[in-house]
Amino acid sequence: MAARDDVARRPIADGDDVNAPTREVLLLRHAHAEWPGYAGRDVDRPLTPSGECDAAAAARAIRAAGHRPTLILASPARRTRQTAEAVAAAFDLDSTSIICIDSLYNASENALEEALRTHGAKATHLVLVAHNPGISTLARRLCDNKALPAFQPGDWLCVNLPAG
Repeated sequence: MAARDDVARRPIADGDDVNAPTREVLLLRHAHAEWPGYAGRDVDRPLTPSGECDAAAAARAIRAAGHRPTLILASPARRTRQTAEAVAAAFDLDSTSIICIDSLYNASENALEEALRTHGAKATHLVLVAHNPGISTLARRLCDNKALPAFQPGDWLCVNLPAG
């Protein structure tokens, strides 16, 4: 029987090593956006003034927790872009570090996971900024915790996934 808690690079290693390379993925729901009084298209809804503050606070909390993202994947919705920009500013990342992907707009957990595979596969520290219910459902799946509460605006969670 293969050991599940062995140490990498030892003769007994079986490929399920605790020291196997991982990538850090921060799942972040966009901060609070204008609703329900916004008259424009949903994709154009901006953050509220308190949402802007919450996005900046989430970015500071991510930094204070010791995370150092180098890539941000985001829905093209204005509110997710604004949240992504707050994260980028907190880490002095330029605009090229934010990749807006059309398929992430109100995406399912499957589409979000696919974006992590295709666009974030080479990044070892990245943020995925998206919408509910997809971001919450993806968090539950990746954490194998169906009881994980739904993300509120500005909520984030760090998960470590296998590299590559």
